[in-house]
Amino acid sequence: MTLRQIEPVLLDGDLADWVEATAAKAGLTVPEYLAGLVEADRDSEAVDRASRLAAPVYQRWVDAGRPVDDGLGLGEVFGA
Repeated sequence: MTLRQIEPVLLDGDLADWVEATAAKAGLTVPEYLAGLVEADRDSEAVDRASRLAAPVYQRWVDAGRPVDDGLGLGEVFGA
């Protein structure tokens, strides 16, 4: 396996804090943690990936008071 560095990643401060804390909790460096996330995403099914990516947006949708009482789910709102 050949290793190479990809450009540094710039993250929002709150997200960066979360990534650092989560990596530390797992006993990993930030690069190890991010590489693990990317590998897990690569190995996941397309439907799982779409749901994972849409879930935070859906939660913001719900938090903003958008309608979900009539049964709109994640897939219906964002096509996941």
